[in-house]
Amino acid sequence: MLARPPGPDAGLDPRAELVALTRRLTAAHEAAPDRADVARELRATLQAVADAEPPAEDPMDELRKMASRVS
Repeated sequence: MLARPPGPDAGLDPRAELVALTRRLTAAHEAAPDRADVARELRATLQAVADAEPPAEDPMDELRKMASRVS
């Protein structure tokens, strides 16, 4: 049985979800750096985080930390 996606009132933070996805993809990429599909998805997710609405503090600090571990 498939789970239903949360409704619009579920209180999800899209940026926080993207950051969480980036962390999971980073871990997957570190575990299997030869997987091109994971690397592509990580790159796309990093770009989406960079393009997302920035919070009040500098959003690039967290992104820079994640990108430095992947490079």
